[in-house]
Amino acid sequence: MGAPIGLLIGQIRIVRQLLEPYIEFFRFIPPVAFVTLAVVWLGIGESSKIVLIFYTAVFIVTLNTSAGVMAVNESKLRAAASLGASRRQILQRIVLPSTVPYILTGARLAMGNSFLTIVSAEIVASQVGLGSLIWTSRNYGRIDWVFVGIITLGVLGLVYDRVLRVIAVRVLHKYGARV
Repeated sequence: MGAPIGLLIGQIRIVRQLLEPYIEFFRFIPPVAFVTLAVVWLGIGESSKIVLIFYTAVFIVTLNTSAGVMAVNESKLRAAASLGASRRQILQRIVLPSTVPYILTGARLAMGNSFLTIVSAEIVASQVGLGSLIWTSRNYGRIDWVFVGIITLGVLGLVYDRVLRVIAVRVLHKYGARV
């Protein structure tokens, strides 16, 4: 959802003026602050984790995408318009290809922050998961298992980042995206 919202914010001034105050307000509230509410409202399980990850990721991707849209070279937009390109063609052929690196950077940053959020949530309100493993191991003085959890997080982050980059290259090659 962050990419389409970012595209709208970056292209339409009134949308930017309407949404920016809310985005700026909520993006400074750490997702960990909502762990208790997510557990109370959605229960201990996957639903609360998904909502927390969504909350973590959406603002990062939105801000990166809108920054990418606003960074598009104005002369390219004017040239396309003067050659008769429609708004849709300009979006598809100029704006989106120029914004793809920003969207991918936002997705990669959001993924890292999502790891932080989910591990924090597991520490606070879970009996399973790497966050719970790290916290329980800490409580029992099992530093070796703390390191196992930390190294596992690093390996998972590396693997997921590589997978995202491979998918991005395959899906977005038509936009000339370099990842």
